[in-house]
Amino acid sequence: MKRTYQHSWHTFLLLCFIPLVVLSLFFLSTCTQMLSNLDNPADPNSSNYQGYTTVTTSADIVPGAPSNGGTLSSTTLTISKVINATAYELVLATSSASLTTNPIFDETNYTSNFLGLSTAPLVKGTTYYWYARTEDSSGTWGPWSKDFSFTTSWSANAATPTFSPPGTIYSSDQNVTISCSTSSYSSIYYTTDGTTPTTSSAKYTGTAISVAGNGTVETIKAIATATGYATSGVGSATYTINYSATLYTLTPGTVTNGTMTPSTVTNVIAGSTTAITATPASGYVFAGWSASPSANATFGSATSASTTVTLTGNATITPTFSSTTVTYTLTPGTLTHGAMTPSTATTVNAGAATAITATPASGYLFSSWSANPATNAIFGSATSASTTVTLTGNATITAAFALIPLYSVTYSANGATGGTIPTDSNMYLLGSVVTVIGNTGGLSDTGYIFGGWNTKPNGTGTTYYSGNTLLMGSSNVILYALWSSANPPAGSINLSNPTLNINKNSAPSLNIAVNLNATDYTGGITAYYISESPTPPTSASTWQTVPTSMSFSKTVTYPALISQNTTRNFYVWFLDAAGNISQTTEGTLTIIPQGGITPNSIEGLIAWYQSAYGTLNTANPDCYDSFMQFCYVDGLYGTNMSNQNLSMGSYRYSGYGNVLLIQDQYGIISYQTLSGTSASTPITASYAELQTVLNQRGSSVTIQTLTSNNIVLDFGSEGAFSIYSPTGTKLQ
Repeated sequence: MKRTYQHSWHTFLLLCFIPLVVLSLFFLSTCTQMLSNLDNPADPNSSNYQGYTTVTTSADIVPGAPSNGGTLSSTTLTISKVINATAYELVLATSSASLTTNPIFDETNYTSNFLGLSTAPLVKGTTYYWYARTEDSSGTWGPWSKDFSFTTSWSANAATPTFSPPGTIYSSDQNVTISCSTSSYSSIYYTTDGTTPTTSSAKYTGTAISVAGNGTVETIKAIATATGYATSGVGSATYTINYSATLYTLTPGTVTNGTMTPSTVTNVIAGSTTAITATPASGYVFAGWSASPSANATFGSATSASTTVTLTGNATITPTFSSTTVTYTLTPGTLTHGAMTPSTATTVNAGAATAITATPASGYLFSSWSANPATNAIFGSATSASTTVTLTGNATITAAFALIPLYSVTYSANGATGGTIPTDSNMYLLGSVVTVIGNTGGLSDTGYIFGGWNTKPNGTGTTYYSGNTLLMGSSNVILYALWSSANPPAGSINLSNPTLNINKNSAPSLNIAVNLNATDYTGGITAYYISESPTPPTSASTWQTVPTSMSFSKTVTYPALISQNTTRNFYVWFLDAAGNISQTTEGTLTIIPQGGITPNSIEGLIAWYQSAYGTLNTANPDCYDSFMQFCYVDGLYGTNMSNQNLSMGSYRYSGYGNVLLIQDQYGIISYQTLSGTSASTPITASYAELQTVLNQRGSSVTIQTLTSNNIVLDFGSEGAFSIYSPTGTKLQ
């Protein structure tokens, strides 16, 4: 039993241990894998993750610094690291579309994700677009990334390093120094195996680089970095050492309108051929090579831009260039009475318009341009002083000038029997304003009166009087004396509105339109005079002068001076240039006093008037009449009241009549004799008597109340009134 128990115990322990071992192994495997992952720089969960990416799609390559659309202030562009990548290729362009068609930079010489741009032609403040791809160890390139961009923010590139002595062939060993003209450059990096240097290349310390050994051919390349500048371009110089060579110096001459290579002094082996190339500037073509001394150089072809030269001694080699533009000579012709520009022979481009200007001398004007040969010039306008000319060959250009035409004004006596004609010695330009002279020489013709000047002898042309002006045309002018029979002027007068109604609340005009008409062939009408008096004017100052005219017509306004009269007479006289006065011409105005009281404007009078005979004394109608017994005035002024209490007085004298009168601002008087005969009885008046005088005014005033002592009148909306006495004195 005991052994049996012991066996069972061992069995139990074994059964428990085996699963524990299996579980431990699984846990150890899992932990090992986890630890391995934590150390894997390609695992994003690893603490040692370096941003490596396995390229499977174009999205796996992304910018590092700067970010997409960011600013590049250095010369290194970083992208995400790509696992298993052995090389990187970067393409730059100035637009996305140009990446595949016209890139400005395509570099595959990258072994890391730090992509140097020191050799890229980058410009400050410019946006560039790029994409990249990677190559694996089998030589397989992955897909291109999508397009990204950055904008440069640094200054201009540092100056490209230069070498001394320059790269060429030498017969002895050389010690080469490198320099950069940018004063603030910080470092120069170089290579001696012909590869393009980067900032990881050897740094130049100032110690000369030895190029030694017969037969040595060594190419040195260098770049420079400088604070505030982009990395320079790559400077390059190749040195050849040949101890036994006889060397001559090839010196580039002074080159204009193009360039040549080699562009610096170069040593060449005697008898060897050296390649030379001439590159013309825009608008020029290569014309040929020359050497100085000419005996020291033999050209492969002196007329080929790319050729060779063999030196037999030191020589200066120079290319020449000629313009591709055809030119002609513009030569000014012989000028009289003026000048032109250009004033000297001038070289002009074929087909180009050249400005030319002609300036006439005093008293002359420009006429036209001409060319010789005529077929070699095309003028913008041959008749414009300032124009252009386009040459199709050499030509002489000449400006022609002409004397400015002047015109005269002469006077003709036209049959006069006495006096002398006036003389105008002036000469006038076209368009000048000429003042006509009067009959200063006292021309006369028996039986006729001088009536001015006319452009035709029979007087059917244009007539001018002394002081008139005429506009000079393009021919001489003759003015003929105009003779007329000695007859006074004939005139007429009529009124635009010969009947003036003062009617229906409408105030009449105080000015009357008077139409005047007159004719005169004895010098013409010169003045008129209008008056209400039939007496002709006796003073010259009373005449209204007008421009002299043989046929005169004018509408004038004249104050009507309306009063109680019913007609007005107007008288007019006309005066001609000979001093003749017309017969009296008369016009009549009829005034019909039917006007009304106009709201807010009438100045009227309401009054009692007593005279000896019960009627209005029209000879002297005022309150101081010798027959006046009683006068009382009352009314409204400056207010708008509908009712007015008009006192009519309490007494009257026996045997006298009583008159109610109304006078408005036009002087029109309306009146009515009132009843009442007792000397001490208050004046009475019937409605009919009062309304009669009111109706004469066409008024809407009505009687509201009639008592023994007072009359209350309703003026409605007729408005304010000013009260006048019959003599015109304002009472209220």
